[in-house]
Amino acid sequence: MKLYICEDIHLERTRIEEAARSAKYELKENHINDIKVYDHPDDLLKEIEGEFNIYLLDIDYGLEVTGIDLGKKIREKDYYAKIIFLTAHKELAMDTLTANIEPFSFIYKGDVSDAGALKHKLLEMFLKITDSYIRWCKELEEEEVIRISDQKQVRLIPRNKFLYLENYSRERKVKVQLTDETFFVNNYLGNMKELFDSASFYTEAQSMIINPINVEELNPQDLYIKFKSGHLIFVTKSFMKRMKKRMAVLAGGV
Repeated sequence: MKLYICEDIHLERTRIEEAARSAKYELKENHINDIKVYDHPDDLLKEIEGEFNIYLLDIDYGLEVTGIDLGKKIREKDYYAKIIFLTAHKELAMDTLTANIEPFSFIYKGDVSDAGALKHKLLEMFLKITDSYIRWCKELEEEEVIRISDQKQVRLIPRNKFLYLENYSRERKVKVQLTDETFFVNNYLGNMKELFDSASFYTEAQSMIINPINVEELNPQDLYIKFKSGHLIFVTKSFMKRMKKRMAVLAGGV
């Protein structure tokens, strides 16, 4: 887990960094491996690595790009990001709540004008985030996951949540259908097949990957596959034939 700070004013940036480092060193369980500091949103976006990082952001950078814009882009790249807005603009806080950023918290700069108060506030938040991070890591260890990523996002998804993946169009885009969500990845399906072992997933088709454990029904008459979640996909006769053979093998048949 990394801590990213983005503040355009030099003195304020230094103050936040010093308070954050002091708070970090007081953590009994310190999972913050690195602190990176930036004065421009674009520089931060270029350097994001991994997932479940902490971000200390301002809202007003005096640029066309705002902290709200930055928060949206961070959320796309780091799905589990813990975003904290540290700002002098209380009136803009509501805008972050309506922008689908899901910030972890807000800190009003007027309430933490001295270094001690800021460090105490950050320590309080770091402790809560660390607890969440430890639970998250434990869940990943206990449940098998597959890492889906492109230039815009990184997702760690339990294997049993996948229904299917398919080429979405002739463009470089793959549709990922989960039990409770649909999203798109900028990649080629062929490049993603190595993430899905052929013993558990049906990967023989060129245009689709299917998770057999979530299949409820194969209908050879109407040529559709129905999943336990209620989702339907229509396939060709040859695809259905191969899929039926695969399901028979999984069921212990010949």
